[in-house]
Parts: sequence; C-alpha cells; structure tokens
Amino acid sequence: MINPVSIFQNDAMQMLRKRRSEIEQRMKSGEIQPATMIGGNAYTDIEWNKLLERMDTTLETVKEEQKERFARIDAEQAQKAILKKIEEEKSNVPYSYLAKDGFIEYNGVVFTCDEEHHAICLGDMTNEEEVIRIPLTEGGCLKVNRNNLSELSKAISMFSPSDIRRIMEAIARDAKCEQMKLQLEEDSDSVGESAEAKMDSHGADVVTAEQVSLLLKDREQEKDL
Repeated sequence: MINPVSIFQNDAMQMLRKRRSEIEQRMKSGEIQPATMIGGNAYTDIEWNKLLERMDTTLETVKEEQKERFARIDAEQAQKAILKKIEEEKSNVPYSYLAKDGFIEYNGVVFTCDEEHHAICLGDMTNEEEVIRIPLTEGGCLKVNRNNLSELSKAISMFSPSDIRRIMEAIARDAKCEQMKLQLEEDSDSVGESAEAKMDSHGADVVTAEQVSLLLKDREQEKDL
C-alpha cells in the first residue's frame, strides 16, 4: 500500500532542494546578496553600502548647513559689535558702554552723561567753583562736586587703573590748592600782619599769594583741557 504521507514528504524535500539550488545559483550570479540583520531589518551588502552612501550625503549636507548658519551667527555678532562701537563713539562720553538712558549707575552711585562736554558728572554742576574736572585716559573727563567725593569713592572701581590714578592725583592736588587758598584768606584777615610779613617771621612753611596763584592757574588749565 502506498503511504500518502511518505509521498508528500518526498515531494516537499525535492522542492526544498530545488529551491535551495536556485537560490545558490542566483547568489553566485550576484542576483541575490547575503543579508545582515541590523536592528529589526535585514540588509544585503549592496543595500547596506547604498544606505551608508545616503548617510554620508546627508551628513555633508548637514555640515554645509551648519557652516552657513555659524557664518551667519558670526556675521550678526560682528555687526552688533560694530554698531555698539559706533554708538559709543557717537555718544563720545567716557564709559558710555555702562550708560542707560543718559545715566551710569554703579554700586548705587549715579553719574550723569554730559555729551555736549564729553563728560560724566557726579553731583551738582551749577557752581563750577565747587567742581573738580579730571581728564580721563580715553578722552573726555569726569566732573565731580567736592561734596560728592565720598560717593565717588564707592564707585572708584568702575574706572580703569590709569583713570583711578588720575582721579586720586587730581583730588589730592585740589585739596592742597583749597588748603592754600584758605590759609591765604586767613593771612589776609589778620590785623596788622600781611602774608609777606608772616613768611618773613615763620620761614618758607607759610605759602605765599604767588604760590596759590600758580596752583589756581594749573587748575584752570585743567578745566580748559
């Protein structure tokens, strides 16, 4: 008796052998490539190489886009820097990069920007006799009322080292000049004794009117700078 199951198994094996032989022939001829599993997908060598080529092309495109974007950013930053410099030069006020709406506030001390005179001012500027004018290193000047010197000391770190030196020297020189003026006034008010007579009696320690005049002249020259 013929067993149907045995016949089916034999036919199935022959079909598998034939299919396998066809696949091997196609692989030898290059029609079919061996596949590699990548994640959940299978790629032949040709497919994988094509994928890598597409990725390389994409990466090059991304690099070009990034290069252009960074170039635009650099150009924008350079333009902003130029505009900032133009604004600073236009204002022509010392330390104008700290200014906002015509004022500079530093450590609670408020300076007023005087563009007309290229100056930053601290205190009342009404009476010029009470104002010390200090030329600054980068141009322009600082004007400070003698009554606001304590405020200036709170904001002194705002200035550059060279400007701090100028400020301290100017304040010391002004204080010396004021002291000499006061001494001269006291000498003038003395009854029966002139400044020249005191100099004769006390020696060179007493300042003369000529010395005070020279100091005042120096200070006036500073104001004209």
